Amino acid sequence: MLRLLAAGLLVASGACGDDSGSGDGDAGDMIDVDAPPMMSTFYGPCTADSQCPGPDEVCLTGGFPGGLCTRRCPLEPVPDATNCLLELPGGNSRFGRCIDFGGVGTCLPTCVAAIDCGGPPASCVRDDPRDEVGVCQVLCRTDGDCGGANCNPYTARCEETPTSGSEIGAACGSDDVCRSGNCSGTVLGNAAPGGYCLGTCRIPPDSEYAGSFPQAGCPGGAVCFRTGPEGGAGECLDECTPGGTDCRDGYICANVLGDGTTFSNGVCFPGS
Repeated sequence: MLRLLAAGLLVASGACGDDSGSGDGDAGDMIDVDAPPMMSTFYGPCTADSQCPGPDEVCLTGGFPGGLCTRRCPLEPVPDATNCLLELPGGNSRFGRCIDFGGVGTCLPTCVAAIDCGGPPASCVRDDPRDEVGVCQVLCRTDGDCGGANCNPYTARCEETPTSGSEIGAACGSDDVCRSGNCSGTVLGNAAPGGYCLGTCRIPPDSEYAGSFPQAGCPGGAVCFRTGPEGGAGECLDECTPGGTDCRDGYICANVLGDGTTFSNGVCFPGS
């Protein structure tokens, strides 16, 4: 006879019983499926709020593989990360930042690499690529990545999508002009004449770059340009037709990479 344990493993019931083969075994060795879930730690994995140690802690399951025990934090008047510090034995600590997650201030841990965040759709996101430390955030493509909250296609963040503002690739003089909230003076390291409304995307697998730049969660009219490994943060750039006149003055439709890879569509890139 076989017994099915809560962990999903099959074991021979006679292993714990006598030699009679009756299969009674020792009931004390069985996992109690009605027992409370194993307790986790702040910034630890979870499947339910009840696993998180503090009364004010919650389990984020949308976007974080394995779940994430965390706390809420105030966003106004400025994000306050006072409650986002995890003190560890030996004087070590893991820091966190107060981030808007689905419209609610949420403590998210800092990181140095995507692996620190458990894998896609979570990744180590840096506001400035030159920063040594980033923060674990969900780079979403769909609302499903956000546990039912809204996925903003302009930022790949779990937040409300602005209803007004300039589209990807438009000229800008300040962040508030762009629906992405990011008016960049450069595109892929090159000076952007008149500014460029830049978006963020989660870099998809190589297979999605077979022959064309993929949309990969970017808003309509934009594509995801790969700037690093799969699962990391890429850039939503204005899509164009090679040889056409889609791009504004000061920009060309680029569809050939430095290694000679050619795509059927292109991105509006500084040049003339």
